[in-house]
Amino acid sequence: MPDKKYPLQLQIICHNLPPTDFKGMPASRFGLQDKNGVLDAGQPLADNTRLFSCVIEAKITDEKLDFSGIYVQGKKSARFLYLSWAYDTGSWVQRIKIPLTAITYEQVISGNSLQAIIENSCTSGTVKPKDSWKTV
Repeated sequence: MPDKKYPLQLQIICHNLPPTDFKGMPASRFGLQDKNGVLDAGQPLADNTRLFSCVIEAKITDEKLDFSGIYVQGKKSARFLYLSWAYDTGSWVQRIKIPLTAITYEQVISGNSLQAIIENSCTSGTVKPKDSWKTV
């Protein structure tokens, strides 16, 4: 069976945005990081959260999923997105990994957009979406 590719619209809503400084240094850059290190600042929402949107590609081979795209990071079978916080001078304060591994085959082939809610705690590491990836 040939590989099938599906575009997949993702939305990430981030709660608890980081402050605009860290250890006395300006750190106002926060966003969805692409493979080149460029941050998409997203869209501020009324409740002081931020919405990030992107389209990635889901590839299905023998009912196994893999993801690709400008915002997709990591190795096959362990793909993720980064929400990154940076000093204004450019170096990283923190990077949060949002795993894509919880996205299901059924969600991909449905063609629906998926949304994840992230509760940022201003610490680096892997943060699983609150209540997993949901169809919107």
